[in-house]
Amino acid sequence: MAPSTLPRSAVGPLVQAALKMAQFLRYANLGTFEFLVNGPSHEWVFLEINPRLQVEHTITGEVAIVLVIIPYTHPCVLELEEVMHLDLVRVQLLLSQPGASLSTVLPECLPSPPTPHGHAIQLRMVAEDPQKSHTLSTGLLRPTDISWPAGRGVRVDTWLSRGSRIPHDGAGWTIGTDFDSLLAKIIVHARNDREATARASRALWETRIRGSVATNLEVLAGIVAHPDWAAGSVNTRWLEKHMQTVLQLGKQHLYTITPSLLPVMDTTETLYFSAIFPYFSSFSTDSLRYTSRLRHVDGHVTLTRR
Repeated sequence: MAPSTLPRSAVGPLVQAALKMAQFLRYANLGTFEFLVNGPSHEWVFLEINPRLQVEHTITGEVAIVLVIIPYTHPCVLELEEVMHLDLVRVQLLLSQPGASLSTVLPECLPSPPTPHGHAIQLRMVAEDPQKSHTLSTGLLRPTDISWPAGRGVRVDTWLSRGSRIPHDGAGWTIGTDFDSLLAKIIVHARNDREATARASRALWETRIRGSVATNLEVLAGIVAHPDWAAGSVNTRWLEKHMQTVLQLGKQHLYTITPSLLPVMDTTETLYFSAIFPYFSSFSTDSLRYTSRLRHVDGHVTLTRR
């Protein structure tokens, strides 16, 4: 998640320490400065510097907002303010060019980094079986086995694309042991952490990975559904202590209806969108395909999933 659940007063010293090290090293590109922080006491230790972007860079780019002033020549319009998310991959490539610097590539971010805007969560889906100590799960995935979420504030970065990169024979993709188990990164962005969590829950509910390859989808759903996640009390040892509860919550979230995720069925069995959706401004077509399998019987809503 970005920004951290730590108070800004605890994050400030980390930022200053990272800037001090970068200045001492005359660091000239993007990088990741890692620290380990004690949640209750806010004491911290420095871990390492990675001279490259990390896999988590997507959520940093989502909350790093740059305000760009665009001048206009029309006599009645002086200027236009445009809010932009930072494309950190593009920034890294531009900074690698001869003569480039932050002052030329990102003048809007000087002299200080932009203030985080909203909250973002990255859900990393991997081909690992949580029922078998998270061992790698191999097999074949076909295009028809996969369905990704969509909608406002939802982004999916994956190599399992339905575009022109699909194998010509239509057989699909082989998940083997030669490469990392990462299948996709699902990134959600919203105004605050509560809305981002709700959007993450909806995105996971829409995600489909069928076939013989096991994934950690239930683990991800269980984590964001757990009250400790909402309370910001998850630490580095939390998951191993709560794995069974997480899996139970994940199954419950993915395979049953909850009022916060689906439209309401009234007594006449008419489907309508209600104010019960304070966090979702849109549904993807994948969500709406399930409305034909909703039934309202004796005040209960049931769902048959494929």
